[in-house]
Amino acid sequence: MAVGQPCRQRWTLPQSAVTFAPDAAEPARPFDTALQTNPRRFAMTHAKAATPPRSINLAPLHRLLALAGKAGATPLLHALMQDMKTTQTGLEAARTGPDYTKMRAHSHVLIALAGTVGDSDLHHLAQRLNAAAHDADNVNLEDLHAMTMTHISSLMAALSRIPSDGGQM
Repeated sequence: MAVGQPCRQRWTLPQSAVTFAPDAAEPARPFDTALQTNPRRFAMTHAKAATPPRSINLAPLHRLLALAGKAGATPLLHALMQDMKTTQTGLEAARTGPDYTKMRAHSHVLIALAGTVGDSDLHHLAQRLNAAAHDADNVNLEDLHAMTMTHISSLMAALSRIPSDGGQM
């Protein structure tokens, strides 16, 4: 075989040749069996990368709540949470089908809500979701929808930790 030419020969190893021996106390055995019988090693090889909690800058929301004052902060937060829940429910319902008109409407509201509270990640994601719904882009719509729902949930969790009088977390 010359250098730079593809290898046409196929190499296979018998299952018995692929062994795993973590230490001398444990006899060598086929790799798959070792993973299945050692839960710690199995978990390490099958664990998904943990998604760190996202950092949401809610400074714009806190400024808005400060402008509303203590009396206005509670109804404002309540209305914001209610709008987020309605949008989340609407986006979930629009996914089946999918209903592009409803997806556009709810993602448009989400663009405004995310921008108001200062969640730039969700704001940009909602813009992308809205564009995908406008283009009837089923390929990207499913992934964007899933990411958007995850971001909505994390924003709602962050909002729920804000004291009802609008004070800092």
